[in-house]
Amino acid sequence: MPLNYATLVIALVLVTAPAAAQTPQPTCHLVSPVRVSVTTAGGPALEGTLLCLTGSEVVLATDGRVTSTLLTDVRRIDTQPDPAWDGAVKGAVLPLIMWAIFCHDCDAGPMLRAAAGYAAIGAIWDGLDTNRTRIYDRRPAAAIRWRVRF
Repeated sequence: MPLNYATLVIALVLVTAPAAAQTPQPTCHLVSPVRVSVTTAGGPALEGTLLCLTGSEVVLATDGRVTSTLLTDVRRIDTQPDPAWDGAVKGAVLPLIMWAIFCHDCDAGPMLRAAAGYAAIGAIWDGLDTNRTRIYDRRPAAAIRWRVRF
């Protein structure tokens, strides 16, 4: 039985019609949920959890609701700095572990002073490096920059 070309063309049009009628959705670049600060062009900085970043908008969860901001209104997106106390904890852990493993029968006074000293070093180090990462930065189209070098 010969195949009717008209039937074949109609079948192909019917099969491809729903796919052609769909509007393309912006591709959402899924990110691990991270606390961010979004600096906008004409308003206050928005703080929340980054849920999705597309080519045209950024989606945040703030105060129990989901908000989206156009990427044309965003100047930059930065992650939140880590807390100030974690550097002190990281610094104090090493001498305390060494004391617990190697010298648990020794006097606690010198080891606690060492832990306090390393905690202070860790807190200072963490204060100098906040571990803040820039995720998005919109550079201005035209800018003037002056630099004097000697």
